[in-house]
Amino acid sequence: MLRNVLIREWVSAVYEGGKQKAGTGCYSQDFTATGVFHQWVMDSYMDGYTNGGTLTSELKAVVELPDGTVDLIHYGRIKFV
Repeated sequence: MLRNVLIREWVSAVYEGGKQKAGTGCYSQDFTATGVFHQWVMDSYMDGYTNGGTLTSELKAVVELPDGTVDLIHYGRIKFV
């Protein structure tokens, strides 16, 4: 069963007077985008390059966005509605 989700989006960094403006350069506090949840997956990657690196895995959601693209979204950035 496909379920609708809300997604916290990345807010690009904005600088004023040489300092980063609060609330930028991070994920939004509010859920500002929508999508359709398809399934959970484990996203694994090599973290670091010394001594062969470390295999890191993160739980991600496969989410279809309104424009038809599919993205892997970290589990902490979605909310089911």
